[in-house]
Amino acid sequence: MLPLVLVISVLLQLSFQQEVPGVLQKRNLQGGKRTAFSANNETCDGTRMFSTCGSCEAVNVCLGSSMDWRYCRSLTPDKPYCNNGECSATPSYNEYCPPSLYCTGTGYYPDPTTCNIYHYCVGKYSMSSVYMCPKNYVFNPETNLCKRKQQEGDCMKVTCRPEEIFSAYGTSKRFFGYCRYGGEGSYPYDTEIYRCSEGTEFNGKTCSFQCPDEGRFPDNANPRGYYECYYSDSDELIANPQICPSDRVYDAKLFTCVLEALTTYPTTTGL
Repeated sequence: MLPLVLVISVLLQLSFQQEVPGVLQKRNLQGGKRTAFSANNETCDGTRMFSTCGSCEAVNVCLGSSMDWRYCRSLTPDKPYCNNGECSATPSYNEYCPPSLYCTGTGYYPDPTTCNIYHYCVGKYSMSSVYMCPKNYVFNPETNLCKRKQQEGDCMKVTCRPEEIFSAYGTSKRFFGYCRYGGEGSYPYDTEIYRCSEGTEFNGKTCSFQCPDEGRFPDNANPRGYYECYYSDSDELIANPQICPSDRVYDAKLFTCVLEALTTYPTTTGL
């Protein structure tokens, strides 16, 4: 019979591994537009001196007859949101904040700067619906659920660096970021999240195909594409990307390029 202490320890470990879904904070529909400013924020009146939130990520500083802006994400990356007129790590939850993600695909995506927030996209070029994990939980990009934060590495974000083209999202091999810079600015004004297609992993520069074996394998992101996998002199599997002619697509059953009209697709039957 197992000692009681061991049983309790195992149960505690299992409880820590439980993952839960987040709570919907804001729903957006296909074709939604980016919204930067709230119509009901307090605005400068030309006489008083105070600060207010001009947008989800910008502090509007009222200086009597003039005003100034402070963009939180640029000044304090660890406090990217405006909350009660100052930069904060916590967004002021309303219809404009936290901001929706500009979708690059369909499905669940992490937030580039806040690890307890994630997004659902109904399609490319739409604006995301925003979900928030419970307190002390963070988004797990491997399961699309919220897991309990047990170490700092669990809180994954995109760290933008001007010398990089694409930026890693924590240690994830599925997701990566693209940071947009305005002019010669050293701070990004926007960060987009991308997901590698099935069978590929982010290697720090691009999504590279991971050969499961020797042979030919389809490119899941391009119907005309495929990979030829073979062993190098150092016994390492190499993926050599190939592309079919413009009037043909790759047939995974025939292992060759065929006219698109001749391609066979799986059939489904209704109930």
